[in-house]
Amino acid sequence: MRVVNECRVDFKYRLTEDSPLVTRTNFSNVVSTEIVKDMLHVEKFVDKKCTYAFDILTYSIVITNTSNFTITNVFFKDKIPKGTVFIENSVKVDDIKKRCLRPDSGFYINKIKYRSSVIIRFKVIVLPQCFTQTITNFSTIQQNHILNIEEEPVKLNIDSNIVSSEFQRKVFKQINICENIRLKKDIVKILKYEVNVKVLKSKIVDSPINRINQKNKSNMCNLVVIGSIDYKIHFLSENKQNNNANMIRYQFGFSSYLMTPIGIAYIKNENIKVNVNYASANLINKNLIVTSTNLYMYFENNLNTNKK
Repeated sequence: MRVVNECRVDFKYRLTEDSPLVTRTNFSNVVSTEIVKDMLHVEKFVDKKCTYAFDILTYSIVITNTSNFTITNVFFKDKIPKGTVFIENSVKVDDIKKRCLRPDSGFYINKIKYRSSVIIRFKVIVLPQCFTQTITNFSTIQQNHILNIEEEPVKLNIDSNIVSSEFQRKVFKQINICENIRLKKDIVKILKYEVNVKVLKSKIVDSPINRINQKNKSNMCNLVVIGSIDYKIHFLSENKQNNNANMIRYQFGFSSYLMTPIGIAYIKNENIKVNVNYASANLINKNLIVTSTNLYMYFENNLNTNKK
């Protein structure tokens, strides 16, 4: 809307005392003011159109001042997309890192000069248990608008365009571990067995692969997972009188290297879990049991992250 204003002056005069009265009107120049016009333009970008578990997405928001005036106190807010978690201290405003700011809480941009832009960037991690095929997101800013020149300005929201990334499901890791259990007792038959697996430690390790990936600016890293497998085997022995000896427990360790997206560095180690896909304990001879354990490594959906 445009408010146009012009002044008009009506006056009367005589050229001489005896001349008739003359009436004239003079007009001023015309001035105009634009009201309720979006002086800010918001455009959003995402760096990847396809993504997967533990990948890092970088969102960029460009806020442009299209007016001829400097705009102050612009409030920016962005809801973190479902299926992702915000990386703490990843917010940058014009490439300057802003610690402790969160897009979902919102923050103010002090000043945007006329015909200039401000670029906001932040990063999120894609969770493995992403419950949507498409990760969508948009940003919102608040700007003061004058609806009535006689009243206080009101805050109106301006939304950016919607950006999306297709989520591709990928199996984290499956490994198979075989172990020989040699016994002094003679076994006739295996009755049943129980298997328990736990992760003892997981850590990103320095390796030639990591150094090559870092040199090539890859998004992958090398993760080592160390755990233990505990077998409890019930069996029949040739010594039928010793019933208390019909159960043995056998524990052994395992380790596995995984090439994972670098985003896993922001996740707590206890969130890496291992499940038994299947297990078997086979009696080869009366003194030898061979176990086979197929493990599935995955990430437990927990929104807590390590603050960097």
